[in-house]
Amino acid sequence: MKLNKIKACCLNSKRFNLVDGPEGVQWFTDDRNLWLCVGIHVDRRDLPELFGLSDKQVEKCLFLCEREEGDAYAINMGEAELTLTYCGDVWEYEQRLLAFKGDNGMLFVPRAFAEPVRVTDETYFSIRYHETADGKPAPMVAVYNGMICEALLKPISDAYAAYIVNRFKTLGALKPWDDGKEAKEDVETVVKEAG
Repeated sequence: MKLNKIKACCLNSKRFNLVDGPEGVQWFTDDRNLWLCVGIHVDRRDLPELFGLSDKQVEKCLFLCEREEGDAYAINMGEAELTLTYCGDVWEYEQRLLAFKGDNGMLFVPRAFAEPVRVTDETYFSIRYHETADGKPAPMVAVYNGMICEALLKPISDAYAAYIVNRFKTLGALKPWDDGKEAKEDVETVVKEAG
């Protein structure tokens, strides 16, 4: 839990909210993403001091606390969560995005949303559904280190994701540069070694 990174996300959305989940679990949220509150229990009134906010910042932000029950807010993995494969980062819309592949296609999450948690080669990603304001299920990327869900991150919109995937298709149709030199590396060997 990196409070300075959570602070940056919350300042960006002007929301410093808390979610009290099941079994005493508590989440920080910017009203888009959720980050697990570890090692302390926080009251909404403590948020300005905890994050070191100035009076001016406090005036511009909303501070709420809500209670949520159910598996969507638990720290353990749900039985119905689908695995995601991290495919690397892409740069689009003037931001760096984490790219994930799942059974239903590609998802992209702004890397800034993942900065508050530790992401390593051992980090596991899955899909967890949350209800939107209109009651429809929407996917969230669950970030696991060990058996604990440390964050729930909101992907970019389906329309933006479709645009990025179409750009991938266009790039995939291009052939590599060929300057006509005779001494060429064996492309198949390079691809196999790259994994």
